[in-house]
Amino acid sequence: MGADVRYIPHLCDITKELSFQVKPGDVVITMGAGDVWKVAYDLVSNLG
Repeated sequence: MGADVRYIPHLCDITKELSFQVKPGDVVITMGAGDVWKVAYDLVSNLG
């Protein structure tokens, strides 16, 4: 058991980093306030 947890301080860098890391079957959880919802939207759009 163990999780690969990362903190990426700039919202604009999160989608780029996740695009390289996420594999089929992975679960991505975003938590925060404000426009953090855009990360999920952009990630789904990029991975298509």
